[in-house]
Amino acid sequence: LRVKRILLVALAIGTLWFAARAAADALRSDEERIRLVFEAEVAAFNDAAVFSTLANFADDFRDTSGGFDRALLLSALRYAFLNRRDAEGAFRHRCQIAWDGVVTEIHEDAGLAEARFTLALFSGRNEDSPVEWEVDVIAKLQWRDGRWLITESKHTTNRGRRPW
Repeated sequence: LRVKRILLVALAIGTLWFAARAAADALRSDEERIRLVFEAEVAAFNDAAVFSTLANFADDFRDTSGGFDRALLLSALRYAFLNRRDAEGAFRHRCQIAWDGVVTEIHEDAGLAEARFTLALFSGRNEDSPVEWEVDVIAKLQWRDGRWLITESKHTTNRGRRPW
């Protein structure tokens, strides 16, 4: 009887937790949701998480400045994750978005959005690592299947060069 009560309480707590998360997500603005998309992509890149990287990119994604699609971008990232290692064997790069400079334009009626930001790729994992490549990014997103997906991007190099 005691085990049954503990299980019921645990189930109730779990259900409440999921309900609270769903409610919080429903109350998020589109701007917050879009920021979470880019935060997740930055985290996946910095963790060299092969299976999470590009999870927020649409299957028909295109980069208009480089002429590549999602599959080619994923291949390049996988190559980098496997081959761009430091002396300890960890992925040597990290990226960062200048969050205070992100400009988001949302067209809710059409389910479209555009985000503009600066992305910096650092040559190392440390905070004092120099910037190896800095780009201004224009990313287009679409609301599909209940979430924002990156469908297109264009980047312009500010300094440095792409390391791979």
